[in-house]
Amino acid sequence: NEVWMYRLVARYFLEQGWAVAKPSYRTYPDGDIPSQVQDLELAASVLESKYPNLTKRAKTITFMGHSSGSHILAMMLVTRAKQKLQDAATSFPLECDEFVGISTPFNLSQHFDYEAARGVEELSPLKAVAHFTRQGMDEQSPALQLVRLAKDVKDETRLQTAFPPRMLFVHGMDDTTVPFATTSETARVFRSCGLLQVTELYLPKVGHEEAVLQLMMGGICPERVIEWMKTVGRESTGSATVAAQSRL
Repeated sequence: NEVWMYRLVARYFLEQGWAVAKPSYRTYPDGDIPSQVQDLELAASVLESKYPNLTKRAKTITFMGHSSGSHILAMMLVTRAKQKLQDAATSFPLECDEFVGISTPFNLSQHFDYEAARGVEELSPLKAVAHFTRQGMDEQSPALQLVRLAKDVKDETRLQTAFPPRMLFVHGMDDTTVPFATTSETARVFRSCGLLQVTELYLPKVGHEEAVLQLMMGGICPERVIEWMKTVGRESTGSATVAAQSRL
């Protein structure tokens, strides 16, 4: 959708005194997933060139997305990691210190099967944006591409340093659009590949749309994400599950 629809997403982060940018990208049929990744890289380049004082003095740069936006960011990070592993001198605009993925479909082929089981696969652009093939879905699945990358890189330390040092996977436990098991499975895959810098955060009584709406209107999602960004993300990794009695 249009980026102006999500202006309020910046609200709670601005209250922390943090600068926020909300880039957009082409959607189907105007662009496929690689072109969407290119759009985000272009946005990063423009931000760095237009606001050099702001971006260069920032202590932490966080990439954050929800649902398909988070998926594209994850693909962007995997693509960057591949290039860094091929050439250690490779640099990118806005090098990411933290990645926060909310309600993310990390495995497109698996998610397509979930959509098909619900009878909504023809309504979803997923199949089309992946060029109508399983191969296309697998090639644009961050979790699967990470596994392939890990097989080619024997040194786990090199792989770790090619990714952000802190990553938070957030999922609402009432999400019926992208089931929260997707996040737990992906976190397991990341750790099995040597990326131990992953924290999981599960939010009770939060659905798919509610997660992003809470970022705009308030709720447990922005509260816990900001808490992690200010403390947990800089001190430890692991699994964090919010208690069911937490304020909604």
